[in-house]
Amino acid sequence: MKKYVLFACVLTFGLALFGQSQRADFEPKKLFFKIEDEVEIVKQVLLNNRKLEIDETNRCIVELSFMSSFLASIDIQEMRCFSRKTKSPKLSRTYEMTLRHQKDLEEVLEAFNDINGVEYAEKVPIYSKYYVPNDPNYGPGNQWYLYQINADQAWNYSQGNSNIVIAVVDDAVDIDHPDLSPVLWVNNGEIPNNN
Repeated sequence: MKKYVLFACVLTFGLALFGQSQRADFEPKKLFFKIEDEVEIVKQVLLNNRKLEIDETNRCIVELSFMSSFLASIDIQEMRCFSRKTKSPKLSRTYEMTLRHQKDLEEVLEAFNDINGVEYAEKVPIYSKYYVPNDPNYGPGNQWYLYQINADQAWNYSQGNSNIVIAVVDDAVDIDHPDLSPVLWVNNGEIPNNN
């Protein structure tokens, strides 16, 4: 009996441990970091009083000269500053960095947060929209059929088009339903009592 109980416990624990789904909440190899307001950033790269044309990653590295030795020590794939795209003062000191290797991310984040002049460093979250209706009748009680066909998953791909006409061939349609009555179309050219 003890063997069966022990086997059941090990099986349950094993399934719970290995059955966990791995959901990525963050962009791989990417991080945001913001420079404190007190730190001076060189926003134009000049050579002999002429603007130097360099790629975005190297421009960011030159701007952040106060931490150039740290930046040279990590394997950067790409880096960009938000201010050049948005012109927002709130984002003018915020950068996005992509590393070449995911394994370096945690170590680099920890090092960034230890640097004087860096306000914060964090992983880049994955944002996604989920289109679930705000219909109070939506749910397993009233509209169970939508759950059965996984309609909520389809709404993430398409939310409809007002130019599409759908014909309901059913005599049990509630034409006074609040979702249907404002969009109900009637064929005015129909011949009355023409069965």
